[in-house]
Amino acid sequence: MYIDFEDDRPQMPRLGGALTPREGLFLSIIFHLCLLLAIVLMPEFPSHPELIAAQLAREEELARERERNASGSSSLRLDARSRR
Repeated sequence: MYIDFEDDRPQMPRLGGALTPREGLFLSIIFHLCLLLAIVLMPEFPSHPELIAAQLAREEELARERERNASGSSSLRLDARSRR
């Protein structure tokens, strides 16, 4: 039995890649750096109601402390002036 491995049809020319390996590497690095920057700079969004409630409670407590500190510091200033 004779098997003809020769192909009588001409081979089609291959097109080169759209990007060279170096360009692909640089684009990949730039893409990953942009992705990392977006993740780092992205604001945090709490997703659970418990987290939202805890954050609101924390903010209210900080506001109360600021009020206490603001009123306390003004009385300290008045005391310091009255001592002179």
